[in-house]
Amino acid sequence: MRKHRFNSTTSALKLSILIGLFCLTSLTAQTANAAKEVALTAAEQKWVEQHPQVLLGGESDWPPFDFVNKEGIYSGIASDYLTLISQKTGLNFSLSIDKWSNLLDKIKAREIDVLGAAYFTEERQQFVNFSSPYLNVLDYFFIRDDLNVTTLESLNGKRLAIPDGYANIGRLKKHFPNIKIITVSSFDEAIDAVIENRADMLFDAYPTVSYALKSLAINSIIPFKSARKLGTSPLHIITRKDAPELASIIEKGLAAITEEEKRTIYNRWVTSPPNSKQKLVQLTVAE
Repeated sequence: MRKHRFNSTTSALKLSILIGLFCLTSLTAQTANAAKEVALTAAEQKWVEQHPQVLLGGESDWPPFDFVNKEGIYSGIASDYLTLISQKTGLNFSLSIDKWSNLLDKIKAREIDVLGAAYFTEERQQFVNFSSPYLNVLDYFFIRDDLNVTTLESLNGKRLAIPDGYANIGRLKKHFPNIKIITVSSFDEAIDAVIENRADMLFDAYPTVSYALKSLAINSIIPFKSARKLGTSPLHIITRKDAPELASIIEKGLAAITEEEKRTIYNRWVTSPPNSKQKLVQLTVAE
């Protein structure tokens, strides 16, 4: 199969590669007998047969959860979980990469079927089904290192860059109403806004910001304070509202993932450094 690098300037690439075809050898040995191990109802099996490809929306820049790496490979915790779900249920996924706000619009318009990593909001519940959470993450403020602040209260009046459509916008407006929100098109642009002094700080999952800064060798943005008082943010797989069978199949596949498999994924992406060569799924733009 011929492969090409992912072009980050292309905004909605559809890949007809099936998740689960490219697996890390060590994990394949653990899960070789896991394919189609989930018992589906007749209605669910019929849905799978009628939908030979399920369109998965992926982000380009939300590491280590959902992103495209430097080699143009779709990677991260979400893609690893979905690979295992594919193996266990028989679902086949084709991939469309886009920025987060566009992905939300597409699943709302029923142009894509699944998003692999999403926070819960009541607004989103109107147009998607949420899986059980598969990971809890802590959101954290990261500030430019020349910012003279010592407490969360001292962030009042400061500028925070955050991608459009992020669930944390609502949380910030509710719990930190005096922080100035600057919406941008992507997580990468949020980082640029802080570096270029168009904003003062970021607020996102700690692993996301830490992973990205290490990958880019950026040391002028540093961790400041957590939002622990707000609780952690559960991570869900979401599916289009009009496909309850798909939601049920995803839920069964998620429940079938073993603790050992979960630890393998966690250790790969959270414990290992950003330049780790270990990957479960390797999707690229393909002809």
